Amino acid sequence: MADMKHVEAGKTFAADHAPRMLAHLRIAGLLVVFWGVLAWLIAERHFNARATFLVAHETQRAEQQADIVAHNIDRDLEYLRGIPSLLASENSVRKALLRFGPDAPASPLPDEQRKERWTEDAALDALSQFLTLTVKNLGTDMIWVMNAAGDCVASSNARKPDSLVGTNFADRAYFVQTRQGRPGRQYAVGKKTGIPGLFFSFPVIVDGRFIGAVAVKRDLANLSFWVDQADAFVADESGVIILARDQRLAMRALPGARVSALPEAEMLARYKRKAFTPLLLHSWGDPRYPSLQRLENERLPLLIASRNDAYAAIDIFALRRLPDIVVFEQERRWLFLLLVVAGTMLIATVSGGMFFLRTNLQARRVLGEHKKRLDEAQRIAHVGSWELDLLSGALLWSDEIFRIFEIDPARFGASYESFLHLVHPEEQDMVNRAYHASVKNHQPYEITHRLLFPDGRIKHVQEHCETFYDAQGKPLRSAGTVQDVTEQVTAEAQALEAAQEIEDLYERAPCGYHSLNQDGLFIRINHTELQWLGYTHDEVVGKLHFTDLITPASRQTFLNNFPRFKESGAVHDLEFEMVSKDGTTLTALLNATAIYDDAHRYVSSRSTVFDITERKGIERALRESEEQIRQLAYYDTLTGLPNRRLLMDRLSHALAQAGRHQLALAVMFMDLDHFKQINDTWGHDTGDELLRVVATRLAACVRGGDTVSRQGGDEFVIVLSEIAHPQDAALVADNILTALSEPIAAHQQILQITTSIGIAIHPSNGTDDATELMKKADMAMYAAKKAGRNSYRFFETAL
Repeated sequence: MADMKHVEAGKTFAADHAPRMLAHLRIAGLLVVFWGVLAWLIAERHFNARATFLVAHETQRAEQQADIVAHNIDRDLEYLRGIPSLLASENSVRKALLRFGPDAPASPLPDEQRKERWTEDAALDALSQFLTLTVKNLGTDMIWVMNAAGDCVASSNARKPDSLVGTNFADRAYFVQTRQGRPGRQYAVGKKTGIPGLFFSFPVIVDGRFIGAVAVKRDLANLSFWVDQADAFVADESGVIILARDQRLAMRALPGARVSALPEAEMLARYKRKAFTPLLLHSWGDPRYPSLQRLENERLPLLIASRNDAYAAIDIFALRRLPDIVVFEQERRWLFLLLVVAGTMLIATVSGGMFFLRTNLQARRVLGEHKKRLDEAQRIAHVGSWELDLLSGALLWSDEIFRIFEIDPARFGASYESFLHLVHPEEQDMVNRAYHASVKNHQPYEITHRLLFPDGRIKHVQEHCETFYDAQGKPLRSAGTVQDVTEQVTAEAQALEAAQEIEDLYERAPCGYHSLNQDGLFIRINHTELQWLGYTHDEVVGKLHFTDLITPASRQTFLNNFPRFKESGAVHDLEFEMVSKDGTTLTALLNATAIYDDAHRYVSSRSTVFDITERKGIERALRESEEQIRQLAYYDTLTGLPNRRLLMDRLSHALAQAGRHQLALAVMFMDLDHFKQINDTWGHDTGDELLRVVATRLAACVRGGDTVSRQGGDEFVIVLSEIAHPQDAALVADNILTALSEPIAAHQQILQITTSIGIAIHPSNGTDDATELMKKADMAMYAAKKAGRNSYRFFETAL
């Protein structure tokens, strides 16, 4: 009967408290829903803040990368397209093209016959050799000359199997553009080589008429350095990707590219293909970040920054992939789940506590629920609890400890021996001594150690323990927790490894890094820069200033720029001459960023340093090559005298000066008498040596401001500027006849040579035109020839 009463009382109690329980559950449910919405908003806001910052930062970096690549390309192409314009004014090029004339038709001969005929032509072969030398000196891949019909008459590869000589280029866009009188440019696949590249051309105009063009080519493979330093690609004016760091993108068509509208024949001529696979670019799908795109089937979003080079008709694209966006999305979901679970647990715990206080009769049931939730919390947090009765030896483990130790509670009870058996053998003694020392010294202890499982797996656990004593200090019981910290330890190890990798990247980077304090004293420097300078870390950091390691001239540059740097916060591309420990110097390119405190006071700087010593050497070599080209363009290679081009320039200048200042000048046209007999009798080497001696004697007969020029063969022209009387020219002519009458030793032969000289005077002979004055001097020279040679004659109208 008593049992029946207890049952009935229980039923009555349950019936009385059921509405109250439901009310608590409703409130708890509403709180969970509210917390779920709040957790979602928190997670979403956290994601948006991180993603917005990342997109803005990476957009800036993409723009910077695009600027750098575009700047490098523009600089290289500026140099490349200057080559044909320089060569188009070369006298040897013009002379070769004038042979064909402005109305030259395309040669009817077969390609190979044209190639053989023009390759064996002495003048055209000399031009080809000159182009070969120019290619070597200027570091390009190919240069060739085309007549007005588009036939290649000379090229830098004239003697190679893939020679361009004889090939017609009239259908190429860069040639069509030059026929219109403007510089040409085009991307295409080489007609003979089949190698893709960039082509630049320049028209050759004589007397206002187009007589041909000079073209230069740079193979695309040799321009890969444009995109190798950044994730970038380059597209031509038709929207075809012609150069890419990622080779999967090469020869793909951009969305909306106009290459699809080109005729099939033009596609084949330009690209050696008839169709292009379009490059697929999709929106990433999040309207908050419209700039994010997805390339092909890639999972990661990316940003694309572009720049246009209008002159070269190319577009440059820099890519920045954002893997962190995907990570942020995953973290958003996990953060939301964690907040929901934690909030739900908190709400449930609080609701349970309130219900426990209001329902003392249900204490056992509430306690059971609380224990259950505690077990769940321990399982989620991987934290188990234990208690050891030191009097009875009874040991209690929570369910989570059994899970951490991977022991089946139904088969094995909790025991200190079971626990100690799982501890890694190398740490068993340490753990045992730590516990007994804690009990003996009345001190709580905390220790992290490893567990070794039979299959070889290892877990890391962290233990907390405290022992309780009676009034006499006798230990009664120990209680503590065990937490599985394997993930945390692994993450810390990975973080440490990542930090070490970053440190190694800093120390072993291909460039120098250093930081200076506000006084310019080194506070950090990487291994690369130390190797350049030959110092150790301890010799530099905290002991040397940056000014201690640069030349006096560079020290002045530093002192001039340092105040502006502290004010502006950055400096870019400053060149310094740094001095190593052994006294050698290296040229360095420095970029620096200033660091400020909260009050915007300058504190320190961080700098990136590049060793550009080798690059500066290359630039010097390039300048020397340009000087060699200038020498070839304006001076006779045999005698070193000015050639016809330089002579005409100086003569035109002298005529202009004479006209402004009412001065007279003389042009003396000379031809050596019977020079051909010397060549035929003693050979061209002897004749060349004689010409060099004649040039030396002629230079000795005139003033420093006068010009002695060799026109070719045995013809020389002298310009006497600012003469007072025509007899001044006669005096010089007499000196020349006397000087050349002296015997000349050439190749072990003693030779005698005379010359005939024609003289034209400005303004007496009535012309301001340099060419006309030269013709009159030439006519006077022939008059001297007819008069018996070894004499001079002035121009007269009767001639």
